[in-house]
Amino acid sequence: VVLGVVMFRPFVGEVIVGKIKSSDST
Repeated sequence: VVLGVVMFRPFVGEVIVGKIKSSDST
C-alpha cells in the first residue's frame, strides 16, 4: 500500500521517509 501511495504521490512518500528518518535520528 505504501509503495502505491509513493507512486501516486511521490511528495507524500518523501515526507513519510523524512519523518521516519527524523524519528530514527532521535
